[in-house]
Amino acid sequence: MSSNNPEQKLPRYNLSLFSTVLCSLELILFGVFLLVVNFKPDFLGAEWTVAKIWLPATLGLFFLICLTHSLLLKNTVTLWISFVFLTCLVAWFIHNLSGIGYDRFYPIYIAIPAIASAGTLLFSKDKNLHLKTIVFFGGIALILFLNSAARIDWWIIAPIVIIMVGAFIFINAITSKKGRWDDGDRPQRDKPYEIKKEDENK
Repeated sequence: MSSNNPEQKLPRYNLSLFSTVLCSLELILFGVFLLVVNFKPDFLGAEWTVAKIWLPATLGLFFLICLTHSLLLKNTVTLWISFVFLTCLVAWFIHNLSGIGYDRFYPIYIAIPAIASAGTLLFSKDKNLHLKTIVFFGGIALILFLNSAARIDWWIIAPIVIIMVGAFIFINAITSKKGRWDDGDRPQRDKPYEIKKEDENK
């Protein structure tokens, strides 16, 4: 039973305010961190200058902000986005710490939607959409890894990707709910919206 009592909305408001405060403090600490690294070049080591660490630090900041917001407010959208920044951060470390070129693991960027959906799957109500995202983008990324890691020729990889995209569209089409009146995986109506007589006469 719904109520207009404003006291019932205070906990949610306070939680949102607390999330905003925490995220703003993270932003302030990020700026302080960059200043410290800039004025003390040996803070992280001579190699890790502010010009080199600003990008991973920024990715880490946005990951923490989105993660903080999602955990406090139980928001699966910002949780999904946090995995996007985390994956980009991991890719940066793989390249800069191991020396592996981006051409060897670029499919990780194609797999970002699949990774983000995998991380969000357990906390989301619409699991079907996330499963489709994991299968589609994960499958394409896996095939592209055959090119980047195994150096399989593009004339073999490209047709496989095309076949997979077509197969996914075909399977998705034939397994969709029949007679639905809108798109997506939301609960469907049994019949279309009724048209008023005045609309029919226009």
